[in-house]
Amino acid sequence: MLSNTENGSKAQSIPCDENEIQLPRMQLPTFSGTYEDSPGFTDQFKATVHDNKQLIDSKRLTYLRSCLTGEAAKTIETLGTAASNYAIAWSILESRYDNPHIIINRHLDALLSKGIKPSYDEFTKYLNTAESHTIALKARGEFTTDTILLYLLSTKMDSVTELKWREKT
Repeated sequence: MLSNTENGSKAQSIPCDENEIQLPRMQLPTFSGTYEDSPGFTDQFKATVHDNKQLIDSKRLTYLRSCLTGEAAKTIETLGTAASNYAIAWSILESRYDNPHIIINRHLDALLSKGIKPSYDEFTKYLNTAESHTIALKARGEFTTDTILLYLLSTKMDSVTELKWREKT
């Protein structure tokens, strides 16, 4: 069930057993199609909606559509509202956004890209951003010397060589 909270955001109440503790309403996660946000969105959506045995697929599809914005919403916009389309929609999103190579490279891009030297305030923001990307890579088990070295080497390749190398690996 979706309901509006005071600030107008969407909140969810999942039906539960009468003997269970009633937790406060939880806001469903949103996803715009940013690869780095995909693992977090997937985990939260699975925990609240996808794996909820009390929901039927037509409801799951409604919840999924309500959580998507931008590019992510566009990837499934042509699917109808039939319950059978939920599995298709979920599969499309997983195949497009559950790409470890892209996710890892996006984190490393943010950490290692050269840019304008920031001011003190901007540098503080950069440190916070760098810390979140580092944490995300560590959580994936990808904050290793090998991962960073392979990333740095791939940035030196022309696009044709990189494509051939990716096909081989």
